[in-house]
Amino acid sequence: MANRIIALVFSLLALGVLKPTHAGELEERAEIARQVSALFEAERFDELDRMAEEFRTRESRSGSGLWKLTLFYRGLYVQHEGKADESYYDKVDGLYLKWAAQNPDSTVAHIGYAANLANRAWFFRGSGWGRDVPEESWKPFFEYLKKARLHLLEHKQATDKDPVWFHNMLAVAKGENWPLDRFLVLVEDGTAKHPYFYEIYFRSIDYLLPKWHGDKAMIEAFANLAVEKTREREGVGMYARTYWHASQVQFGTGLFTSTEVVWNRMSAGIDDVVARYPDQWNINNFAHFACLARDKKKARALLARIEGDPIERAWANDLANHSLCKLWVDG
Repeated sequence: MANRIIALVFSLLALGVLKPTHAGELEERAEIARQVSALFEAERFDELDRMAEEFRTRESRSGSGLWKLTLFYRGLYVQHEGKADESYYDKVDGLYLKWAAQNPDSTVAHIGYAANLANRAWFFRGSGWGRDVPEESWKPFFEYLKKARLHLLEHKQATDKDPVWFHNMLAVAKGENWPLDRFLVLVEDGTAKHPYFYEIYFRSIDYLLPKWHGDKAMIEAFANLAVEKTREREGVGMYARTYWHASQVQFGTGLFTSTEVVWNRMSAGIDDVVARYPDQWNINNFAHFACLARDKKKARALLARIEGDPIERAWANDLANHSLCKLWVDG
């Protein structure tokens, strides 16, 4: 009986029915990842299927507005804690195949298995520049990406109701260097079926980065397209969110000098995001952006909404940036 009660509380926490005492965004993300990882390691596949279905059908969000379904899948992918090797991927493959054998209709088992194949591909390639990748690493890289693509396609009809199917296929498309027209067909399919799933837009931005297959003009065009796809619920919030993602994956604090971002439009997007999700993670990050954009009025307003200590990660992992921003605003 005690074990059943513990399992129930564990599941309720993950679904958001009960909340941990720490309600911050980063703590909430870490808590979901820990719960999912523990359930996966314990082979409690039925509970994971139920959790994913709940997050998917309710479109559950974290405090900042991120889909909990995104956080759920992240929890499945962090088993190795940065220490992956071939034996790790073999082990995880085995877990997903066991899961799929127990529940052939599990979308998570098939999507997760394909993701593990793709992760193994990147294990061989590494995350550096293509010119620095050893020649012998390219063959397994493309072989495992192909296996991931074929598995996703084999199960598309049953699994593309889960928006993470498109997230993972877009990641494969980037790695396989799909031509732009083919890539955009996939984007259109994904956004038509799941227009409010952020990760489809974020994976599209990844492809359009200058260091991959695009340029800053393509990013600007796509940020505006993302707004048109989501305006009914998000206002112009997706403009701010897509450029926020672009800063995370390439441009950093140089966002306003290295892209074609229009600050007035991003500022309006910030207002729409914060109106819907007034989380401290959002407020801290957007205050930092306002300082980088040299908008003193906006920065002052957002800084005034920070409660408690500033969040270091939101200030490029350096609280000196927060201090300098306050000095500039108050000066």
